[in-house]
Amino acid sequence: MLDMTRKPTRSALQWFGVIMLAFFAMAGAVLSFRFRAHGIAYASLGAGALLALFFYALPPLRMPLYLAWMRVFFPVGWVV
Repeated sequence: MLDMTRKPTRSALQWFGVIMLAFFAMAGAVLSFRFRAHGIAYASLGAGALLALFFYALPPLRMPLYLAWMRVFFPVGWVV
C-alpha cells in the first residue's frame, strides 16, 4: 500500500527540488523532440526553473509545495 509522507526529511525536500526541475525539463524535452512543440517546451522548462528557484530561495514554501505535489500525483502512484 502506498503511503504519502507528510513529514519529509530535509534531505528529501532538497532532492525533491532537483527532481521537480528534472521532471519539467524532461517533459519539455519530450514536447520539443517528439511533438515539435518548442514554445510549450520552453514554457515547461521555464515553469520548472521558476518553481525550483522559488523552492530553494524561499524555504517556507518547501513544505506546502511538496505536499501539494504529493496530493496531486498520489492518485497516479496509486493507480500504477
